[in-house]
Amino acid sequence: MFQSWALYPNIKVYDIIAFPLRILKFNNEEINRKIKEIADVLGIANILNRYSIQLSGGQQQKVALASALVKNPRKCCF
Repeated sequence: MFQSWALYPNIKVYDIIAFPLRILKFNNEEINRKIKEIADVLGIANILNRYSIQLSGGQQQKVALASALVKNPRKCCF
């Protein structure tokens, strides 16, 4: 998972994860629910109000992963 280009330094973690959902026109209630769910799973609920530049490398990876997974991508087999 590449995180350096996927995380904007001037945007908070919550908004980075919410971005794909806003593009897909989810309502705010659904966005909040999905972000809380994925943040709990990845253990990043405590950093949602931080900027990506304030995060460790591992936290940045988790945020990048969260922004990809929050859209519920289809599972695929290789």
